[in-house]
Amino acid sequence: MKVIYRSKLSFILLVLAPILIVFLVGTAFSSSSLNNIRIGVYSDNYSELTEDILSDLSESNFLITKKESADICVNSIKQGSSHVCIIFPADISVEGSNDEIEIYLDNSRLNIAYVLINQINSEISSRGAEIGISAADDLLKVIGEVKQSLPNQKSGLDGIKQSFSSIDSQTGSLSSSSNEAEIEKL
Repeated sequence: MKVIYRSKLSFILLVLAPILIVFLVGTAFSSSSLNNIRIGVYSDNYSELTEDILSDLSESNFLITKKESADICVNSIKQGSSHVCIIFPADISVEGSNDEIEIYLDNSRLNIAYVLINQINSEISSRGAEIGISAADDLLKVIGEVKQSLPNQKSGLDGIKQSFSSIDSQTGSLSSSSNEAEIEKL
């Protein structure tokens, strides 16, 4: 034991070597790096939302490749040409769908799935918010148009009300004159 403490080189190797080995092994097996992740995608029909999700993923430095079928997409993981395979339902929309987005991945990079799920959820949520804002704007426009047309409709209703009043007074005078005519006949 005293021999280790006497030599500075032995002491430094004894302390730094395990730290260096842990660092090298950690970086070798680290899957936190999300650069150059190859994603195979498939959908029967690429909807607008699907295309938006794919463009969002490609902006995040994922390499997107559209596959011809779901089986080819899944097999691309087994062959090593893709790290992840995402299968989108044909009718995916912000309003909702009963189908699910399927994510298949290489088991050596499990944390990628959570990153992808978060990005897909955020894209769908932002699209839902955009649609909600758009629907609210449309509703406000309709309310504004109705508010502007109300004075015109009120004047029309006032005219109709006056017409009914004049018709009511005319029918009242006709009924009184017909009562007088019946009284004269008797």
